[in-house]
Amino acid sequence: MFNFLKLTVERHPLRSLAFLRLWLGLSISYLGDQFTTIALLWFVLQLTGSGVALSLVLLCFQLPAMLTGPLLGTVLPT
Repeated sequence: MFNFLKLTVERHPLRSLAFLRLWLGLSISYLGDQFTTIALLWFVLQLTGSGVALSLVLLCFQLPAMLTGPLLGTVLPT
């Protein structure tokens, strides 16, 4: 009678084409982000030759997460 209300649970999510596309897209995006980080660090090292400059670039990458992490940890439910 209410067959249209049935939810299908996929046992193997990678067999779902939509999930596979999402997973592959996110994986490629993450890989690109990592290449960008490495390229930027390499560029700063080649430009300045300074470990302090590398540290400042890494700090700029991590600072937003360090500042918002504790706040969001208390606000978001676990």
